[in-house]
Amino acid sequence: MDKSYTRPQGDFVLGMVIIQIGVGPIIDFSLKILNYIQISSYNILIRSLMLVLVSFIIAIGFSILSATNLGFAPNDSVYFIISDKTKYQHRWVRMVTDICYLIIGLLLGGVVGIGTIISALLTGPFVQLCLPYGKKFVDMIIENKNINKFAEINNDLDI
Repeated sequence: MDKSYTRPQGDFVLGMVIIQIGVGPIIDFSLKILNYIQISSYNILIRSLMLVLVSFIIAIGFSILSATNLGFAPNDSVYFIISDKTKYQHRWVRMVTDICYLIIGLLLGGVVGIGTIISALLTGPFVQLCLPYGKKFVDMIIENKNINKFAEINNDLDI
């Protein structure tokens, strides 16, 4: 078994800790915004478009996070572990796992609405679509950072 999934090291652990600490406050802040906007007062078309947009924004963030190799929240790691081990595309693994999470939540007494189902079906394909762009984005930032460091070294040598 590949131990990198069970015993992360270095920056990977740091990323997981940052995610665990940061996600809660971000979700709380987002819920305050959503309560302020009163989304339930909008018609079903507007709410559906917002759901699609939010699913896409989540996919963008997830693809950038994935490209950094700093780690994931434990539940997000599941998608990549299963995808790596089975060679199934991320979209299918994500959809099936999200539906499993949805069913478990329902069995435990949670509320499942049409938005939950749509989100479970959209996020996987959106993440699959965004993964290569997240990698390009992170690579571009790292390359620019390296170019800036090289320029600083050159400037220091010229002095």
